[in-house]
Amino acid sequence: MRCLTIFPARPISTPPASRLSDAQLTAAGRLLRSFHDAAAGLPTATAMDAETVCHNDWTPANTVFRDGLPVGMIDFDTARPGTRLWDATYSAWTWTDLGDTALSGAEQRRRLAAFIAGYGHPAVTLPLVALALPARQAGRADWARRNGRPEAVAWAEACLAFTLEHVTGVLHPDGMP
Repeated sequence: MRCLTIFPARPISTPPASRLSDAQLTAAGRLLRSFHDAAAGLPTATAMDAETVCHNDWTPANTVFRDGLPVGMIDFDTARPGTRLWDATYSAWTWTDLGDTALSGAEQRRRLAAFIAGYGHPAVTLPLVALALPARQAGRADWARRNGRPEAVAWAEACLAFTLEHVTGVLHPDGMP
């Protein structure tokens, strides 16, 4: 039985998120689900009556890839108890490069659906992620503003505008002209 995998030391080459394949996005969703399932019973989560432990910064840059697929998660300094939806939403945003205007809204929704399908849990669905995304993006912009990171503010706000128009607004139309 293999309990620990040691990854050989070699330069980490992170593929651009906007070019990740459906297989990579699905594998990423599946790996995050495995982490959440394993962390759900940890004393840290149960003591705070949380659903699981969230990584809170799981992006392609915080991933070990083998043969092009995500196989390991690194950089757990922001890990905290929370919900699957909260963590999966941020990861889906960064793994799909949601907000990249080189990709159409329809293509972004399709890629988002591939990540979520890989996650495969009823607490993390496309309509729920579409509702949580604006809160995650606005929160990231606020954090960047408070920490003097204007480039990060601009990025998060641009992603928020894209998400509201092409994801949340499409999946949850309000009927306003």
